[in-house]
Amino acid sequence: MRYDGAIVTNYHVISNAKGIAVKAGEKVLEVEGFIYIDKENDLVILKAKAKNLPFVKIGDINKANIGEKVYVISSPQGLENTISDGMLSGIRDITSDKKCESA
Repeated sequence: MRYDGAIVTNYHVISNAKGIAVKAGEKVLEVEGFIYIDKENDLVILKAKAKNLPFVKIGDINKANIGEKVYVISSPQGLENTISDGMLSGIRDITSDKKCESA
């Protein structure tokens, strides 16, 4: 399944926002709503008004091994487009049959 305009981020990033926009390169995209919210696991999938955005392929957790290298793409404290590397130290089983709740 493919969602054009789907943006994944942490819930804490948008939890107190009065308005949400997403910066993609030089463009600022309007957020239309939410595809999925999971406060407990600090995850949100936003629906931006956009098509054909660049994307990152997410790996298969069943093929991940403790100790392998991982990468995080973020913008901590306003530092845009930061890529950090680290090591996979553990795997948590997150099960959720939640429907999208309102923000």
